[in-house]
Formats: sequence, structure tokens, C-alpha cells
Amino acid sequence: MHITNIVAKCTTTPLDLDDAFVCLTCDGYNVSKPSKFPAVFLRLEHETCALFKTGTVTINGIKSVRDITNVYTELWDAFSSTGRRFSGPSIVNIVASFRTDNKVNLEVVSQRHKDICSYTPELSNSAEISLEKSCKVLLHSSGNGVITGAKSVDVLNDCWFHVVNIVYWY
Repeated sequence: MHITNIVAKCTTTPLDLDDAFVCLTCDGYNVSKPSKFPAVFLRLEHETCALFKTGTVTINGIKSVRDITNVYTELWDAFSSTGRRFSGPSIVNIVASFRTDNKVNLEVVSQRHKDICSYTPELSNSAEISLEKSCKVLLHSSGNGVITGAKSVDVLNDCWFHVVNIVYWY
């Protein structure tokens, strides 16, 4: 299993998007402010921060929990001249992909796990498995898939454990 994206969120006091855009541009940051979307986008090395006028900041493109701290520190530094403070970041969603060596009979999986599995072969060649703690798994017959909805690495690992048990038996 490998984490492909972590979405995190932090908050601050309401922002004037025009002021934020000018402040970040003057400091040499890579920013954009689309005319039809109410946010300022701050592009870092691999991550993108979307700053909204409510003061909510979403951070996308993070690959590890450790990187959240690095991005948060950079965001803090970007606004240091304004005296603005941000709440600590929290994980909103973790997306991970996995590859197994086992082919999976999705028909059998969906029959044996009716309570958590949805499979409609006419619409898709994959099954959707709803696990505890809002995790969802998209499982392909090849044994490959995607896990989404985890709010921590521990929850992601629990979901992965369930996936391995399902794939192992079918």
C-alpha cells in the first residue's frame, strides 16, 4: 500500500483574498487567483494550498504525515509578515493505492460481503467496499485498488488489514 495523497485543513481568521494574493505575490510565492473561483491558490514544491475568504485553508498533494508539518510551517512563514496565525492542521482525507498479487472474483466477494460490498458488473469492473470509520475501497478484479476516506494513518492501516483479509480469501 502506498499513500498517493493526503488532504489536510487548517484555519485562520477571515481573509481578504485580494490582500492575500498581493502579499504572497510580493514575497515571491507562486500564487494564482482564478476569477471564477473564490480562493487564492498557493503552489509549493509538490503541494497546493487553497485559501478561502472564510479563513479555511485546504492543503492538497501531501505524500506523508511528516510533510504536513513542513507545509504548515511554510504557510506560517508565508504569512509571518501579517501576524496571522493558523490553527494546527488536521487530516481530512488520505488516499492510498495498493497492488496485490491475487486476482479477485468480485462476484464472490460481493455475495459473501453483501453488508459492505457493492458490485454491479454492468456498470463497472470494480467493487466498492464500505468499511468502518468512513473508509471506502475500490477493488478491481486484478486485486489492485484504492482506499479513501481515512482520517489518520492508523485508520488507513486498519482498512488495509480488512482489504488484505478480503483479497486473501478470494
